[in-house]
Parts: sequence; structure tokens; C-alpha cells
Amino acid sequence: MHGKTLIIFVSVIIVALVLQTAALFLASVIRRGHHSRKYRKLDRLRATCRAKLLAAFESGQPPLDCKDEFAATPGSPQWQATKEVLLALISEGKYEAQAGRFFGSLGYTMFCEERLGNSSPQMRAESIHNLGRMKSVLSVPKLIPLLAEHNGEIASVTMRALSNIGGERALRAIVGRLPHLLGNGAVSPKAVETALLAFGPSVLHPLTEHWGAFANPRVATSVLEVLSRLPADARAVPPALEALTAESPEVRSKALKVLGRREYLLPWPDLPERMVPLLHDTVWYVRLQALRTLRELGCERTVTDVGKLLYDEKWQVRNEAARALLQFRERSFDILLEALTDSDRYAKDSVCEEIVNTDFSPRLMGYCEGEDPVLREKAGRILEAMRSNGFTAPFERGASAGGNGGKRRDEERRNGL
Repeated sequence: MHGKTLIIFVSVIIVALVLQTAALFLASVIRRGHHSRKYRKLDRLRATCRAKLLAAFESGQPPLDCKDEFAATPGSPQWQATKEVLLALISEGKYEAQAGRFFGSLGYTMFCEERLGNSSPQMRAESIHNLGRMKSVLSVPKLIPLLAEHNGEIASVTMRALSNIGGERALRAIVGRLPHLLGNGAVSPKAVETALLAFGPSVLHPLTEHWGAFANPRVATSVLEVLSRLPADARAVPPALEALTAESPEVRSKALKVLGRREYLLPWPDLPERMVPLLHDTVWYVRLQALRTLRELGCERTVTDVGKLLYDEKWQVRNEAARALLQFRERSFDILLEALTDSDRYAKDSVCEEIVNTDFSPRLMGYCEGEDPVLREKAGRILEAMRSNGFTAPFERGASAGGNGGKRRDEERRNGL
């Protein structure tokens, strides 16, 4: 009896599981079919809506004249299709002004603005995002207060929406609130930098104008990063020069990055000398950035200071020092020779690798064929030092080139020239 009861119980369990699986499968099929019909309907509505809107905009018809034709209940398929078509036209750069005004006349802008005070952060964020995509300039005054939100998601999406809308008022609102946005970690530095760069070169003036308010290293670092990625402008130099002596190494490094433009050498001829102390900075990535900046500036007066970093404790700095020295061409020959005959194996390899990986080895070959006996002798010694350290690629390339030049070099080396 007990065995029959167990069999019945197990059978009931199996039947229940089969029925549950069938029900779930049937529900999935019905749901998929419903969504498929819904998306097909949306596709048809979008196609029809796009054709009508383009015809109206191309004819110059005022949006209000066709308002009733596109009026729909919020959330309905027609509402959704119209919104998606207008947003697509804005993103394509077609009829941006007309599409923005049409959003307002159909009530989309008001609908989103009314939800800015909703208790649901997700709904608020979605409304802010949509206002940004609509490029609703009239909504800027209602969005600006949301930058002060302690909710990082709301502050971030508001900042992105304002940068998408653009304009002087939106820009100054973001710049004026940078200490709040970045100082307490409400938003990420990357998000701030992306938003500011969306305004283009117009962001430079308010950033430099408010530089004194960016005492927080987190804020100053992001501002300098933005300045470094804008086109060269003399207004960016004074804040960067001031930041060279900042306590934060991140700020010093970003300041160096801003100053790496040759256009700044004419009004600030002593710019390279101001950077020399940072070649000896206690933080290695500051030294690295100082080398990169001096390499960009191409100032030969700093060749001796750059050469000292061939023996730095960090391999990244050593490699960059070798790369920077090659920019100075013949002015660096003595330093290169000293490194190639030194006992420091890494310094030798760094120099040789940079010579092989750049166009410097053909230049050395050219010096060997030149008229200046001093440069010819030094270039030959550098090539021989490379050969003795196992870097024979320049000679192999020279041999494959053939010609009298290769024979002349061989003869000069045999004669000790």
C-alpha cells in the first residue's frame, strides 16, 4: 500500500511539472507573438510617420499645421513611433530645429518635464535623457537645478543632457558646479570630461575664467585634461603653468600635457626651462609626462637633462628618454655614445631599440656619408656600438640597399673614421 501511494505521488509530481513546462512554453510563444505583432505595427507606424514628417518639413509647413495628425496618447504606439522618428531626425542632423519645436507642440517636452519631480529615480533619469535627446533648449532652466542632486545617476544624466542640448547657459551651469559634481564623487571624471568636450572650443573661456575655484585636485585634473584635448589656445597656458607646482602629482602631470604645443613657444620661450625641474619629480609618471612634453616641444636646450633619465629607476621613463633624445638628432650624439658605452645594459638596449624602431638608423647612415667629419665619426661610433650590442638591423638594411654608399661606410669603418 505504501508503495502504491509513493507511485501515485511521484506521478502527480511529474504531471504537474509537465503541465507547468507546457504552460511556460505556451506563455513564451504567446508573448513572443504579441511582441512580434507590436514591433511590426511600430515599424509600419514609424515608416508612415517618417514619410509624413519629412514631407511636411521639406515643404516648409509649420509644425502646428500638422499637429492634430500626430497627436496621440502618451505611451501609445503612435506616440512612441512619432518620438522615435523625431529623435532620429535630430540625431541625423536633419530638420533639428523643426523637430525640436514639434516635440513641444505635441506635448512631449511638457510630458517629460512633468516627470522630473517623480519619486522614481529611473523615471526621472529617463525623462532627463529624453529632454537632452530632444535638444529642448527651453528645458535648460528646469534641468540645471538637478545638477545639485546627491544621486550620482541623476546628476550624471543631467550633465549629459545639458551637454547634448548645448548653449552658453548649459555650459556655464556645468562649469560652475564642477566642485560639487567632482569634489564629492557624484559623477566620474570621464563623464565630466566627455560632457565638457561636447561643447567644443567654447568650453575654454569659462574653464580658464573659473580656474581659481578648482582647488580640489580631482576637479583641477579633469579641467586640465579637457584643456589638453582642445585646440591650442594661449588662454590655457597660465592655468597650466600655475599647476606645474601643484601638490598633487596628477595635477602636475596633466599641466605638462596641456603645455605640449609648439605654438606656445613663441609667447613663452622659457617654457622648456620651466619644465626641467619636473624631469626630477619624485613621482615617476610626472617625469614620464615631462619627457613626452619636451619631446613634443623639440627644444634642444634640455638635451642634457633628458639624457640623465636614461638611467631612471622606471623602465617606462628610460624608454621615453631614449625616444626624446632621438628628436634632438646630432645634439644627442654625445649622450647616446655615453649610454652605449656605459655598463648599464638597460640603457644600452633602450637606446638601440629606439634607433632601430624609428627612422634614426637611416639618419645615422646618412651622417656617415656626410661632409662633416665630426658627425661622421660619431655616427659611425654609434652604429659600431649598436653592432657590438647585438643590434645589427641597420647594417642588414644598409647591405640590402647596396650601392657605393655601403662600400664607402665599410671602408671608413676599416680606416677608423
